[in-house]
Amino acid sequence: MNEAKLTNCSSYKIPIEHNLQLEGASEPSGIINQKGYAHFNGRLLYLAINTRPNIAFAVTRLTQYIIKLNSQYWAALKRLIRYLKGTRTKGIIYGAQPNPGTTDNDICHIKGYTDSDWAGDISTCKSTSGYLFLGAETPIAWGSNKQPIVALSTCEAEYIAASDVSREAIWLRNLLAEIDPSNAFVTSLPQSHKPNYIPLMPMAMDNQGAIALAILRSQNRRTRHINVRYHYIRDCIKSGTIAPHYTPISDMLANRFTKALDRLKFAIFVSSIGMRDSMA
Repeated sequence: MNEAKLTNCSSYKIPIEHNLQLEGASEPSGIINQKGYAHFNGRLLYLAINTRPNIAFAVTRLTQYIIKLNSQYWAALKRLIRYLKGTRTKGIIYGAQPNPGTTDNDICHIKGYTDSDWAGDISTCKSTSGYLFLGAETPIAWGSNKQPIVALSTCEAEYIAASDVSREAIWLRNLLAEIDPSNAFVTSLPQSHKPNYIPLMPMAMDNQGAIALAILRSQNRRTRHINVRYHYIRDCIKSGTIAPHYTPISDMLANRFTKALDRLKFAIFVSSIGMRDSMA
């Protein structure tokens, strides 16, 4: 805030304006300080990746354009900094409470959420993927990123998002296996050699078509164009790593990593992912 000269400014309630559409300028602006903009984005990106899931989507949007900027981007950047000023005491507080709907047989009570916002970027028509993993009812991994290709349907966008997040699920399982080998769920072993108590990692999705595409391995003229790399999720399901299941949009926490929200919905989102005021 000192570097941005916003020490004495008022704070904002949300990190990015609801329904804000950011588009890059046609030509680089000589007025906008591009080096300063990139510097602040780098610092904000560090927070979004490590400690502040509530700003993940906002930072993702702001980092999409670094060279061809306009005043709208600077205004959005300052708004985000002002939001952080008003939430300096908020953070992830880890507790011992399990996630709703989990049992003692679940992997450390870890549950994954994945979602996408189809064609949310109006300038490229590309979708935004979002994911969240909760452990002990608090975030342990999260992310928001623009998909590299244009999805032709909501089902395809959700399928791409789920396939990408399945790699994160594999990494989490392997990490936890290293931390606690006695309760290992080593994914490199063949299915026939795995202990019977190894549970699946639940993966919440809100698109029935994408779930069917992953589990039933259906192939038709609407899906046969999908790149081979995005069928990785099918192998994860077959090997007993993840278990996709349907979750209504009202309970889909990853949805908040794919679009900007109004004040009320954003406040509910921050509370639902376990972010608390550390000074309370």
